[in-house]
Amino acid sequence: MTTKNDLERTCGLFLEDAWEDVNYDYTDYPVYIRDELLSSYCNYSAQAHWHDDVELIYIRSGEMIYNINGNIVALYPGEGIFVNSRQIHYGFSDHKECDFLCIVFNPSILCVSSLVKNAVINSLTENLQFPYCKLQPAISWQKKVLRTLSSVNAKDKSTAHIMHLQSKFYHIWELLFENMPEAGISAGMEAEHLSTLRTMLDYIRINYMNHVTLLSIAASGNICESKCCRLFQEYLQTTPISFLNSHRIKIGMELLRNSSFSVTEIADLTGISGVSYFSELFRQKTGRSPREYRKRILEKSV
Repeated sequence: MTTKNDLERTCGLFLEDAWEDVNYDYTDYPVYIRDELLSSYCNYSAQAHWHDDVELIYIRSGEMIYNINGNIVALYPGEGIFVNSRQIHYGFSDHKECDFLCIVFNPSILCVSSLVKNAVINSLTENLQFPYCKLQPAISWQKKVLRTLSSVNAKDKSTAHIMHLQSKFYHIWELLFENMPEAGISAGMEAEHLSTLRTMLDYIRINYMNHVTLLSIAASGNICESKCCRLFQEYLQTTPISFLNSHRIKIGMELLRNSSFSVTEIADLTGISGVSYFSELFRQKTGRSPREYRKRILEKSV
């Protein structure tokens, strides 16, 4: 029986990178930097995810809507957003193109001493009043962050480039630290809801290849089915089963791009019963059949 680890080895993928395991650019330097197009995502939408890393987005052209813990933020060219550690977030648009820079890094790379770690790094990542910050050029300190982001070369993966990145990250962190709101106690109920939702997302991530039901998703968060549906709708604007199917189709897209598995095999590997149902869901989410999608990818690579 093929496991997720088998798939990762076969395709060279990190199939769980939507949650906690990010496919970093360097060994032993947890940083991910990409210039991306929103059209490369299924239905012009990333999937809701969370990680211990922080995330920075800079909009080069087009526009994007960002959802952070259920809060909706519109981003336009020259703007960006900082998303703090462990926040549930994703970007999307109404089928409008967006060219953007995405930077994900673990704050541990800035911890040169225990003093810096506790007083500067953890005080920001653990600030419950600072889940995210929209970055706008009209605000002086945010303009400095945006200028630094726009100067990052996403294509340079050389070891020497790490020194340039490190200095930029320190500069950005200094600006965020100096301008973050005063730490306080977050609303207990929202923190509890987000913790439960993260647990249920993790359950889907780990078990998508198996038989997953609304009842099993709710049980993983130790809540009833109706509350499970309410949390998904409130914070992610979707249903638990729709989210599960979107995740399965996301995995299917990666396998179609990066493996030689047949469509029938991929349907089975994503946990969807039957190639017909997989193809139907795939077309609903992407506008193409699995075979059409693979053909298009192959034609682009020639």
